Amino acid sequence: MESDAFLVPEQIRELIKTSSERLFYLEQQKARLGFTAPPHILAEINETVQQLERLRAKLDELEKQEKPTRVVQGMQPATGQVTILLEGSIQSFDSKEHAYLIDTLAQAVGINSAQIRVLRLVPGSIQITLEMPEEAAKRLLEIYLAGDRVLQPLKIKKLELVPYQFDAFISYSHRDADWVRNWLLPRLDARSLRVFIDFRDFQLGAPLLTEIEHGVISSKKTLIVLSPEYLASAWTELENILVQTQDPAAHARRLIPILLKPCKLPLRIGALVYLDFSEPQRGPAQFERLVESILVT
Repeated sequence: MESDAFLVPEQIRELIKTSSERLFYLEQQKARLGFTAPPHILAEINETVQQLERLRAKLDELEKQEKPTRVVQGMQPATGQVTILLEGSIQSFDSKEHAYLIDTLAQAVGINSAQIRVLRLVPGSIQITLEMPEEAAKRLLEIYLAGDRVLQPLKIKKLELVPYQFDAFISYSHRDADWVRNWLLPRLDARSLRVFIDFRDFQLGAPLLTEIEHGVISSKKTLIVLSPEYLASAWTELENILVQTQDPAAHARRLIPILLKPCKLPLRIGALVYLDFSEPQRGPAQFERLVESILVT
């Protein structure tokens, strides 16, 4: 590539786009060939990564010169969060894939790649939560919903703005606390899911029902751990809150019933598909279904 010393920002953005597309193609070739990938492909991948780093650094420099930052004390630009679920399932997301994703998204919404920050990466599912300027987040959602081809190389399965503070709120009987706190919760935490649970998140001194309502409203999903003990006590509290919310049907759709012990289910729950953890040997497979339900739906 010729010297970028005299290139203008628009030219550099176009080069970044072209290089990112090339890197994506090379990575696909490398993945397809595996250990038989020839050295020239590996060398070109490294060269392209270095080229992208130089271009991004140059673009950052020029944009700072064009648009000096005016800092107002006590004021921060509004930001938005976007959750992206990519197709496939891998255990790692390397720096090259990360760079390609960020560059492509930045180009799509017309911002500097440095303005996009990765907040969370869930291994195994390739769910990524990003933070960027609020208007850029809204624009990205519009581009995705419109089916714009600029995002097609990323193979995005789902993209949505993050409206919830937590991924899941767990409603359970304290008689089932041992399983919830020592089996379920550590596994959800290990998947980097944001879990709202009473013993660590309820505000001390606040009314119990108020805190339960906060958990339901601020969480993407509500997990109800079903047992005879739960149905005898905690379910009545949760059901009352669901009925009193502004949109009880919407909150009910966000319920995920988890059958921990055999019991007769109330009509409202019996109509829903539930996960059966009553047999320990089914636990791992059911847990994977649970994580998928939280992430995808």
